[in-house]
Amino acid sequence: MAEPGTVSAPRERPLAVLAVLFGLALVAGAFVSVVPLGGGGLDGGALLRERFELRELPFGYEVVEARRIPLGEEYVVLADPGRWTERSAELSARERIEGGGQGPGAWGGGPGQGDVRRGPPAHGGGGHGAPARPGPPGPLVEWGEVPEGEPGTRPAEIVVAWYPEAKADERLARLFGRLHFGDVKDIGEGGGRIAVDTGELAWGAFETRFVRERCFEKVGGTPSFRDAIRVNLTLGRRPCVLFATWPAGMPGSIEPVQEALRALRPEA
Repeated sequence: MAEPGTVSAPRERPLAVLAVLFGLALVAGAFVSVVPLGGGGLDGGALLRERFELRELPFGYEVVEARRIPLGEEYVVLADPGRWTERSAELSARERIEGGGQGPGAWGGGPGQGDVRRGPPAHGGGGHGAPARPGPPGPLVEWGEVPEGEPGTRPAEIVVAWYPEAKADERLARLFGRLHFGDVKDIGEGGGRIAVDTGELAWGAFETRFVRERCFEKVGGTPSFRDAIRVNLTLGRRPCVLFATWPAGMPGSIEPVQEALRALRPEA
């Protein structure tokens, strides 16, 4: 197993035998639906059948969005169309392929973007260059005490994204190489994102790397979190990453991701 924090594309498992399944593409069209998106829209079902040995879409999900954006990235979103709500409609195409649009940005940003300030922000100010006077202290957010839902819940959505070859090294290094396993006690009032764990998963005849992140944020004014797991599905020259994102307060689990990988098998 590769060391945590390294970038590793899927590699073949020496004892695994990848079965060749015939006729699957013929039946896939029976359960894949596409939402047209205008000029940037793609046939998401056709794209998945072209690039994977598609058995069936996991969890009974459907293609709810598929798009190619100007810099060459492509993505397909799988979800339950009847429950594809929450923040899904608010996410831009760029947010989807940058890690699922989970809220506060990468660790180490400014206030509200992964800051590590423990105390409450200052209030008021003296004006004319005078130092700000702190207001009454507010309650600190104890992110480590945020309640969690039942484990094993299926993700709210799955995004499969492809990136141009020219961006392969930079994109994969950012998603799988430069990880921050921070301490939840260091997360500031504005929330933040930390890597929770990383490792390898079986994918057909290959083993590939995953990363699980937790983004702490306030949902409706209440401290909560959103989990996401990403998996490196890069085979050949074009980078491919799967993102699974869970509803607020529900812990991300490996088992549903493994189910998704069994459905989206690598081409023989």
